[in-house]
Amino acid sequence: MNNYVNPAAFSSAPQYTFGNVSRSIPNYGPGMANWDISLFKRITIKERFKAEFRAEALNAFNTPDFANPNTNFSASNPNFGHIYKQMNLPRELQLGIRLAF
Repeated sequence: MNNYVNPAAFSSAPQYTFGNVSRSIPNYGPGMANWDISLFKRITIKERFKAEFRAEALNAFNTPDFANPNTNFSASNPNFGHIYKQMNLPRELQLGIRLAF
């Protein structure tokens, strides 16, 4: 995560000259992987009473999703190209019962 963008590949153009890239470069961060899983079980207790059991897992495989890297390029910024944030939450489990009558 420290060198997602190679800082050695960039340099400032000399004063009063043009550089060889555009002013803004499209920069794409690491991809996103998120699995939300749900299980439902319906049970009939009597003719009028029904129950539904729910089990839900948000971010089921606990995969971290990271933010885009720091793109503020200057000679005095040692953090250029580094990723410092995680954008999602850890695994979350939910259990529930729903009664219908």
